[in-house]
Amino acid sequence: MYEQVIPDTGADASVLPWADCAQLALDPSSGVPGLIGGVGTTAAPTISFAIWAHLDGQTYPCRLQADCTGEERILGRDVLNRLDILFRGPHQEVVVNP
Repeated sequence: MYEQVIPDTGADASVLPWADCAQLALDPSSGVPGLIGGVGTTAAPTISFAIWAHLDGQTYPCRLQADCTGEERILGRDVLNRLDILFRGPHQEVVVNP
């Protein structure tokens, strides 16, 4: 269970820092090497994993990118597009399956 996850409708995939991936016992040899890019034009090496995300009592397929240099936890469109999400900006809330 992770707190402080950013639901990012602009992110193609979900991202966790490598330290979190290690806690999940993800083996780098079972992932697929690739590149991850952000808003800028830079790209960084990553390892992609096919995992499952559990939200609101449901299980969803998740394309997880391991971020070896960052600290952000991002829930991307790979999972968000399967949910009903309510972003309540003035209340700083994100409601899953309202």
